[in-house]
Amino acid sequence: MPSFSIAPEEATVASFIAVYGKANIQQESVKLFRLMPELGITRSTLSYNAVLKAVLYRGREGERPWPGGSTIP
Repeated sequence: MPSFSIAPEEATVASFIAVYGKANIQQESVKLFRLMPELGITRSTLSYNAVLKAVLYRGREGERPWPGGSTIP
């Protein structure tokens, strides 16, 4: 387990999870989410929502049209 001079907070890790999702690296966001308990970080709805959004973000890049022909903003 890595050692830190300053303990990471859940909000910081959730931000990393979100960034991995936006960078289209969903596997890393899930790995980081699973690593949180080993780092001593309690998971809450903040991190659950971040990993869910990271996984779901993959299909939201304007590739799927909405009904009526417009694309996702």
